[in-house]
Amino acid sequence: SGQMGVVVASYEGEDKQVYHVAGVLIDGQFYRLRIRRITPKECFRLQGFPDWAFEAARKVSSNSQLYKQAGNSVTVPVIAAIAQKLKEIEEKDESFK
Repeated sequence: SGQMGVVVASYEGEDKQVYHVAGVLIDGQFYRLRIRRITPKECFRLQGFPDWAFEAARKVSSNSQLYKQAGNSVTVPVIAAIAQKLKEIEEKDESFK
C-alpha cells in the first residue's frame, strides 16, 4: 500500500559523478538519513567479542587501533557455526573417515 523511494543528490567530482543518499521518501514524507559511525565497542560486539575483551584492549589501544583490531578479526560465532556444520557432515559421510 505504501510507497518508498530513495532521494539521491549528485554533483560532478574531479573526474566522476558523485552520488550521496540524502534520505528516503515514504508515502510522500521525506525522512533525512542520519548515519553515525559505530563505536569501537560496537565493532568488537559485532565480531563476537565479549565486553571484557574490548575493555582490556581499550586500556592499551587508541580508538583507531581498536577499529583496526576489530576489522582484522574473523567473526568467531560464524567460524564456530561453519566448524560445527563441517563436523556434522564428517560424522554423517563415511568418505571423510
